[in-house]
Amino acid sequence: MLTRRGPSREAENFDLLIWKTPDGYGARVRDPEGREAHSAFVRPFTDAEGIGAPGAWTVYRDLTGSRPEAGRLAEGIGAALFQAVFTGDVLVSWSLRLIAAETARRPLRLRLHLNSLELWDWPWELLRDPKLGFLAVRTETPVVRYIEMTDVIRPLRVRPPIRVLAVSASPAGFSPLAVKEELADLESALKDLLEAERVELDRLEGATQEGLRRKLAETSFHILHFIGHGTFGAGSGGRILLQREDGAPDPLGGEELSVLLGACPDLRLVVLNACQGARGDAADPFAGMAQRLVHGRLPAVVAMRSAVTDRAAIAFSQHFYAALSRREPVDRAVSAARHAMFMGESAEWASPVLAMRSPDGRVFALFWWEVLWDRVRRIAGTWKHWLVALLLLVLLAVGLKRLARGAIDPNLVFVFLNPPECPPPPGLAIAFVKVDPGPPLRPFCLGRFEVTQRIWRKVMGTVQSRRREDALPALRVSWNAATRFLDELERREPAGRFRLPTGVEWEFAAWAGANAAPQPSAATANCDNQEEDDGFEGPAPVGSYLPNDLGLYDMLGNAAEWTDDEGAKVRRGGSFKNALKNCSVTFESFAKPDSRYEDSGLRIIRDPLK
Repeated sequence: MLTRRGPSREAENFDLLIWKTPDGYGARVRDPEGREAHSAFVRPFTDAEGIGAPGAWTVYRDLTGSRPEAGRLAEGIGAALFQAVFTGDVLVSWSLRLIAAETARRPLRLRLHLNSLELWDWPWELLRDPKLGFLAVRTETPVVRYIEMTDVIRPLRVRPPIRVLAVSASPAGFSPLAVKEELADLESALKDLLEAERVELDRLEGATQEGLRRKLAETSFHILHFIGHGTFGAGSGGRILLQREDGAPDPLGGEELSVLLGACPDLRLVVLNACQGARGDAADPFAGMAQRLVHGRLPAVVAMRSAVTDRAAIAFSQHFYAALSRREPVDRAVSAARHAMFMGESAEWASPVLAMRSPDGRVFALFWWEVLWDRVRRIAGTWKHWLVALLLLVLLAVGLKRLARGAIDPNLVFVFLNPPECPPPPGLAIAFVKVDPGPPLRPFCLGRFEVTQRIWRKVMGTVQSRRREDALPALRVSWNAATRFLDELERREPAGRFRLPTGVEWEFAAWAGANAAPQPSAATANCDNQEEDDGFEGPAPVGSYLPNDLGLYDMLGNAAEWTDDEGAKVRRGGSFKNALKNCSVTFESFAKPDSRYEDSGLRIIRDPLK
């Protein structure tokens, strides 16, 4: 399913420079105020592991393959790499910048400046923060291999469709590739985008240099997606293999390909689905194909460091190109694709490597009217929230007691004030207050109001009360009926552990932690059928009187509330039928479990979420 979004939030950059020293390696980060943090570390991998050493390509391929043990291996290597680099002041800087970015609700882009030649071979995409997990699979912490250039590169202002050229080659003498199947998978992944005309896909199969040159001259493309073989040789760097007219392999290096692609000024991105397309070279940091292309003025290159399964390839293409068609930054698009590829028992999601020189990752820009529309939409959204807040304030100002006289259950409003650890059951708006009596009692979530007829009807189907209004307390409720009600809540949310309050819990809540019981009056309790005093004959809508200091309503009077005192069926607090002197914290009324009194109701407890 396609989604339409506005421009993504601008990310902040966390620039981490890493280089080799005589004794190991160094790391440096500079914050926006110009303060620097430094750390020194040694290579976190052993020679036996071979990661980051010459000829270590097969180790990385095993690491990012689809084998079940690759997931466990990735966790260990990612954690070791993070703990080696992010130490001391660098770790402090990272933690502070994360907090600032989360507060501002902005992503924090990790831009790796890898100035030591061998560092391009290290699996940076596996960096695993012990608190956040793998950084590269989170859209809020994209990981980028950044190549800083002196010349300015600007995003291309383009209106969809984004034009993609899928180039494939399977030269003789190399293992045959399932090119048609891969192209079919790519087209299947882009099906929705193609139908919505957000992406346009063209093909060039059996590509030769001349055929590619003609194709680029015919149409202006925005993205080139290569499917085929890649090779790497010391001194010659990374190369892709096209075909000659006779089918023989035709190696094309990064510099040659850069010149060829330079004839297409609108091209902003190359995706290399070639096994060794992202590998670096100990003799030249830009010898790997991805580095060469970025160094050759291309804004960004995504290269797959290993082969991936069909499922992972389809997930990558689907989410990557969907994000780009919305003109999101390329690093955010790669993170979204990695997130879609993620599976705990595999590390295929680490195969895509992003090298870029665009400072903010934007390879495609929005038109001015799109930016204006997004600003208007965001302002409208902000005003909508303000209007809702203003409406709630107005409702509170005029008084819920007048608004909710049998017409509106105040749970529908107060449920939005529930503490996070006291959520309502699924599908039910029940307002809770968290009560923490202190040892030896444990904290509990207590209903802000007595259970209303609206809530009882939604759970049990019918109410037994003689007067029927949503905001009135559910009455004529026996102990047995209350137990069935709680069982139904447990069925809806087993982790809630819904129950009646004990006598001690109920008393603490009614006293609101005070040393003296509150004195009932016409303003604080509905007792003795005093219609001439408060306008109510019989029960009042819940919340009609002032709450106690814990924010709990009607603890005294209105409905006598069932409690559970070690199996004893006890009603507490008095009711509208009791004399004023019996509307007190200490008043108790014992009853049989199947008795249904005109004034009996309940207030419920749930365990807080941990």
